[in-house]
Amino acid sequence: RLIGKWPNSYTYTKAIAEYTVRQYSIGIPTCIIRPSIVTSTIEEPTSGWINNIYGAMGVVVGSAIGLMRTLHCDPDKVAEIVPADYVISHIIAASWDTAKRK
Repeated sequence: RLIGKWPNSYTYTKAIAEYTVRQYSIGIPTCIIRPSIVTSTIEEPTSGWINNIYGAMGVVVGSAIGLMRTLHCDPDKVAEIVPADYVISHIIAASWDTAKRK
């Protein structure tokens, strides 16, 4: 199989991208941020801001307006969802930390 140990093409292509960054960033301060499922903001720039309805937000909007009445999923699994403004704050902090350490 082309993707080997990875469970799907999404994780496989992420691994290729991270490998490429490591390979070509020798001598350059770099960090890789891997957020979970990103959803609308909590506070900044305003509560509930999002610029698309893909992924988790599509499910939320579809459910809210009555288009989706059921969702087939494993009830034992947990969706790790994080607000966009938290992700941005983390990216800024990780970038600062990386620049200071290297």
